[in-house]
Amino acid sequence: MVKLKDILNEVRRKPEYDFETQQVSKDSETGSITWNVRYDFSLEDIYKDLDGIIRKMKKAIKENPNDPRVRDLWVDAKNLRNRIKRIITDPR
Repeated sequence: MVKLKDILNEVRRKPEYDFETQQVSKDSETGSITWNVRYDFSLEDIYKDLDGIIRKMKKAIKENPNDPRVRDLWVDAKNLRNRIKRIITDPR
């Protein structure tokens, strides 16, 4: 049986996760543990994810060319991807 402690140690070792955990307190009476979780997102990863979504949406547009909702979502996703790219290349 895998223990929570082993899972958390494995998560701490792997740098590909986008979060860090820190034990805050442990209740000796109940055994419950309180954790702080700090999320650390990579804008490059978000850009890549959006790029993949946009490619999939192009296929959806080809399958449903008369659905304006799909096209509108595709345009919004492209705009968001372009904004993120500008932040990555020119962080100010």
